[in-house]
Amino acid sequence: MLYLEQTRNRAMFMTTSTIATVTFLMATVQGINAVGVLLAAAVINILVYYALPDRYSNAYIKKHSNRFYR
Repeated sequence: MLYLEQTRNRAMFMTTSTIATVTFLMATVQGINAVGVLLAAAVINILVYYALPDRYSNAYIKKHSNRFYR
């Protein structure tokens, strides 16, 4: 998971994940329109993004500063 700690890698992962989700939804759900596909992909990928670890962000380091500076 350290690969996903870098911003560029995280953006590439989310882009690939969005494309894969849209492709999967279009292939599996018959009769779904473009708005439905994009809405479903957005909801799924928002949940995936917030489930990713974020241990090296500035907010996390400030909140847990005693762990990093001992």
